[in-house]
Amino acid sequence: MVVDESFVDFSEQSVDNTLLTNEILEENPNLVVVKSISKSYGVPGLRLGILASSNLLLIDRVRKNVPIWNINSFAEFYMQIFNKYEQDYKQACRLFIRERDRFYVDLQQIGYLRVIPSQANYFLCEVISKYSSKELTELLLNEYNILIKDCGTKKAFRNGEYIRIAVRSTLDNQRLIDALKRIIIVKKMAMKIIDFETIRNLSISPADCVKWVETALRMKYDSCLPHKISMTKEPDVFFNRMPSYLPSCGRFGVKVVSRFPKREPALVSDILLYDATNGDFLALMDGSWITAMRTGAVAALSIQYLRTSSAQGICIYGTRQHCSGNTVVLDGCVRGAVEHSSFVL
Repeated sequence: MVVDESFVDFSEQSVDNTLLTNEILEENPNLVVVKSISKSYGVPGLRLGILASSNLLLIDRVRKNVPIWNINSFAEFYMQIFNKYEQDYKQACRLFIRERDRFYVDLQQIGYLRVIPSQANYFLCEVISKYSSKELTELLLNEYNILIKDCGTKKAFRNGEYIRIAVRSTLDNQRLIDALKRIIIVKKMAMKIIDFETIRNLSISPADCVKWVETALRMKYDSCLPHKISMTKEPDVFFNRMPSYLPSCGRFGVKVVSRFPKREPALVSDILLYDATNGDFLALMDGSWITAMRTGAVAALSIQYLRTSSAQGICIYGTRQHCSGNTVVLDGCVRGAVEHSSFVL
């Protein structure tokens, strides 16, 4: 039996858990204990480790395959002075275990992580929501200059979303906890704000508007469209809310229309868009251009499907600020089919 004790000093009871005693090894001749000094002692550059067994034949075979100069001068010096600091090392292990326990409690407060209990100098955590392990690793590095290990690519985890977090000093550990908490806020606020000019500058054609509106109308009976909710503050001043849920797109949205006669323009609309699968706030969009072009697209579809063969003219009446959208869409989609005139009241 081969036992690797590279992390045993980090465990509860620390160095008292070791099998590296003459008594245990002599009682178990088939036991081989290996230990990397670089882990708990923090000296990876020395490339130092040990193998112990009471099986002398095995030890002899191993020695025959070890290079002549298998320990460098730095490692040799380290082994000479180690006993001088042994009590300091044991005290450091006790302090480490205490800090790991504290860090474990703090990590459990991060809702998108499942923290796996550890007896080593790190925690393995499953990322259970909001991010992939790759996304979280990149966010911490790019935004907070904190490097953790993305274990999501390791075959043993079968494409699971896992990360490895080292247990460091209280200051470093708290810095990581603060970053993990701030990332939640950043994620919630990472929605896009899309204003009127941004939407208009997309140069969406009238034909595309008509096509999209027709698609939306065909999806109507597969969607959830509650009645409009209206609140009136005073005559001619109101707030209307129009929620909708599109299961096929995985999107939930609310359009809010407000009217204040003394405001320019008096009628303003905003659209809030959410991811219906996890509730993330995706975008806050100015709804004025969208509403105007949508109104025009509906008018064009009405003409396309409902006009009589003898129709010769179109009159746009009383659409106020949406008149421009009607005119643009009709110009682009029904020009030549019928003549049209606009009368804005």
